[in-house]
Amino acid sequence: MPFTSFHKKYVNVTIMIVLFITIHERYSGFCTPATTNLDPMTSVNNAMVVLGNGCYHVFIDAGSNRGVHGRFLFEPEKYKKCAFAAKFQQHFGDNRTLQNICVFPFEPNPIHNLSQGKTQAAYELMGWRYKYMPVAVGTVNGTMIFYRNTDVPHTTSEQVSFGVKRRGKPDKGQETRVDVIDFAEWLEQNIFKRVIPEKNTFNRGPPIVMMKMDIEGSEYAVLDHLVKTGTGRKFDYILGEWHHVKSLPFMFRGRNITNASEATSISIELTAALLEHGGPGFLDFDDEQYFQDGMEYPLPPLLV
Repeated sequence: MPFTSFHKKYVNVTIMIVLFITIHERYSGFCTPATTNLDPMTSVNNAMVVLGNGCYHVFIDAGSNRGVHGRFLFEPEKYKKCAFAAKFQQHFGDNRTLQNICVFPFEPNPIHNLSQGKTQAAYELMGWRYKYMPVAVGTVNGTMIFYRNTDVPHTTSEQVSFGVKRRGKPDKGQETRVDVIDFAEWLEQNIFKRVIPEKNTFNRGPPIVMMKMDIEGSEYAVLDHLVKTGTGRKFDYILGEWHHVKSLPFMFRGRNITNASEATSISIELTAALLEHGGPGFLDFDDEQYFQDGMEYPLPPLLV
């Protein structure tokens, strides 16, 4: 059936209905900065919830912005020039929408709540598991101050420099308090202790847990935490970006890191630590050419 303007309107209306229900049931104050009361579905303190149950493969997108990497995984045909989509092809193979793959995008910036919610709602209609986590990944559970940095060049539309460092001119509107979780604890409870389904016709190879990390300079502390807890070595693949300059200055194991050379040395040290005992290491790789997205959402099965 051709995708007509009627179908497009139907999909958009249906997405908005599902999104409204999601907002109402899960995210009180969805389009406002996060509160200190974590949603029970995202809180690691709710031991009864294991979000990864039923997931054969898992993709963790730490620092997901508007969530386009999840779309690279499920809809690669729309992003033909994307190098990251090729990584998904390499590790997960074909027929990814038919496999038991779950995507967990972590993004604390409230400006992306709406676009992330639309993607989750659209994918729920398709039967694809995409669970938006509107929190920052960290080393403890609590809250942190982030800065929106809207006056830094190339960041005003998407605020891609949202992070723990103030990079622009002092401005009251830049400061935002967000929820943060102990990332290692969340991963252990929800991913590495998940109930993995039996391999079906479409699931490729053994179960894989893959992560992309782009958290604007916080990667040193978070990856160090994953190394110390042993959680980081349980991944099959970790890819992402180091921010050797943007992160400065920062504390690392009691040392004050003030230059890019020191930060680079730490990235090498952490990569080596993640490689120990058969761990995944850390591949410095990402593709942000589609960060503004703009692609149409897929047609639900009931309209095919």
